[in-house]
Order: sequence, then C-alpha cells, then structure tokens
Amino acid sequence: MDSTRHPDATLLTVILSFLYAGTLAFVLPIDAFKDRENYLVYAADAGSAMARYLDAGILSFLVNEPVFLFANYLLSLFLGPEAVLSLLIFGFAFLFAFSILGYNRKLIFWLVIALLLPQVLKNHVVQLRQGYAVALFTYAWLYLGGSKKWFLISLTPFIHASFFIIGCFLAVSWFASWLRFKFDLKSTVFFAISLTSAFLIFFVAEMLGSRHATRYSAFDLNVSGSAFVFWSLVFGIFCFQSREWYDRHSFAALFVLVYLGMYFTFPLSGRVFESILPLVLIAGFSTRGYYQYAFISLFLVYFLGQIYIGLGQPLLGFAHPSYEGDLL
Repeated sequence: MDSTRHPDATLLTVILSFLYAGTLAFVLPIDAFKDRENYLVYAADAGSAMARYLDAGILSFLVNEPVFLFANYLLSLFLGPEAVLSLLIFGFAFLFAFSILGYNRKLIFWLVIALLLPQVLKNHVVQLRQGYAVALFTYAWLYLGGSKKWFLISLTPFIHASFFIIGCFLAVSWFASWLRFKFDLKSTVFFAISLTSAFLIFFVAEMLGSRHATRYSAFDLNVSGSAFVFWSLVFGIFCFQSREWYDRHSFAALFVLVYLGMYFTFPLSGRVFESILPLVLIAGFSTRGYYQYAFISLFLVYFLGQIYIGLGQPLLGFAHPSYEGDLL
C-alpha cells in the first residue's frame, strides 16, 4: 500500500496503547524473560559489539543489526542498562499497539485480542529486536507513503535480520506489479521462490558474516504440519476477496504463501512470518461477510490453542529458566 493513511485513532486507542506498552515495559519484571540478560548487555555496552563487527568488515557490520546497536549505544550515554531497555520496550510497543489499534476503530475489539496473541506478544517480551523492527515496519506500511515509508522500511533489516528476507519479497512484489501480474500469477511466483530460496539464505548469511548463520544453521526442522494446514485455510479465505481488499492487503496474503513454501525447508520460516503476522491478522479481520466469520473462527481457535499451551508455564512460557515468580 503506497498512499498515506492517517490512523483511525481515538482517545481509547491512545489509552489502550499506553497501557499495553506501560505494562510490558514497567509493570512486568525487567529480568524475568528469556534472553533479557543479553539485551541488558547490549544496553550497557553496545559499542563493543559495534566495534567487533566493524573489525570484521563493513558487510559484517551491516548484516548484524547496526541500527539496533546504535540505538542502545546512544541511549546508554544518558541512561543505565535497565532504563535503556525499558524505554526501548515502551517506545516500540506503544508505536506497535497504536499502529494496530488505530487501523480501524470498528475492528478494535479483535485488534486488541490480536495484540494479546502469544505469537504477537513475544516480540515485545522475548524477541525484542524483532519487536522493534515490526513496530517500525507496521507503522510505515499502514500509515506512510512515498519516501518516508520506504526510508523507515529500509531501516528495519538493520534492526532485525528477518527483514532482509522480507525486503527481497517486497522487491519481487514491486517487480511483479510493474509487470502487471494478477494475484494468482503473483501467488505462483511467490510460492515458487519461497520453495527454492530457503536453501540459499544461510549460505548468503554466512558469506556476508552474519552471526545468524552460525547461530541458526544447525537448527533441526521439527514441524507437525498443523500450522501448515491452518495457514493454508487462511490463504484459502484470502483467495476470494475483492479487488479493493487486494489493493490494501495483497502483500500480507502473499507472505502467507511464503511461509507455506518455506514451512518444510527453512527452520526459521515461522520467525520470519511473525514479522508480517500483524499485517496478516489485519488483512483477515478486514475480510467481509462469511469470510470474516470464517477467519475470526479460525483465529479464535488459534488464539485459544496458544493460550492453552502457555497456561501451565511461568509467564505463558516466556519466562527465563531461573524465574521463580507466579504463573501468568
């Protein structure tokens, strides 16, 4: 979507966004979640990581999330590590919640539920770098146009590396639109590329010196197939929408196909998909008539299933192994 669009925001949107971000940043224990010790290290001494990647070369520096590191470094000049982390969580969680809740006030009930979906929520409690990038991307995609939109989107791969992959598919989408491909032909192209590109991702990442190549290349691909069936049903709903709907949501719909194409070949397909998941949920809630009822029914099953899995674990399964607090 290339045109500027103002948030359909109300005072309720601002209050709910403030409560969402404030709870995540200042109410929940700062050190209770997985990987928080690493984020506190970055908040205290991001400069050392920046220098290390620069020593390895400019490409290594660029593919290891320099904007994230620089933001931590800049704030650490004025604040302590915990304050830096809390401020970043609050700022980006507020931007994300405001972007989602301000999309359409008629959908605000379902959009609030979407913010509480564990797969969305974990980007603001565990996978913080990804959450920062998702917030920036979501705001730019939904509300900005022209150079402002693409400038902010261009920053996201330097906050979280999953957006390098998303950026490649954005380029494919632009090229397919330039060739005037219709949605069905675009779908074929996206699915074919996703099937084959998974084998190249780690190779390119390792060649460029990304730390993710070493960290994730040994991950085992252990999938049940249930998510594949679920998102196939969602994509089936997306295939019967109006031209106006496709004008706004085609990229989100096509990225469901990217996820399906990578599902059995790329161990981080779900992690990449989570960066676009908020836009996919908005697309689903924006369908009409029986298609909207079908999507909401699927979403509720998905939501309740994730809640059920997390209920018996501290903080819905997001807690650090040493956390001894109450279950949430």
